[in-house]
Formats: sequence, structure tokens, C-alpha cells
Amino acid sequence: MKWIKLDEIAKYRKIGLRDIPFPRESSLRTQVQDKKAFQKIALRWHPDRFAPRFGAKLEPKEKDAILEKVKEVFQVINAARGN
Repeated sequence: MKWIKLDEIAKYRKIGLRDIPFPRESSLRTQVQDKKAFQKIALRWHPDRFAPRFGAKLEPKEKDAILEKVKEVFQVINAARGN
């Protein structure tokens, strides 16, 4: 649901850090245990997928911070899956 809202926001204005539904690390660790859930969130948070989808719509002053946070989330996903 939060991602649908993010897509809607992106249609009308720039996206800031506060708009992106970054997950909690504990939530990610639970979700990656299921293969389908892992695939879904891994694709959603993969920097090479996120940047083309939202890059042009990111708030310029926050773009680097957003992309860094996306990278961190993806690293947590990969690390959790490896356990």
C-alpha cells in the first residue's frame, strides 16, 4: 500500500526521504525467509531498479542520501538472506 502511495506522489511532485517507506531492519530479516517475499523486496530495493524507477523524481538535495539509504536496505536484505 505504501508503494502505491509513493508511485502516486511521484506523479505530482519530487520525492523526499520522508516519502519513502523504508522498512525496519527487523522487518526485512523476517520477510526474507520466504523465497517469494525475498524476490519481491530484493527487486524493490535493488539500487539498479530503484534509481531508474524514481531517480528523476527524487528531491535533488536529498537524492544522494536516498540512494545511499536504498543501498543500505538492499545490503541488509542480502545479509539476512545469507543467514
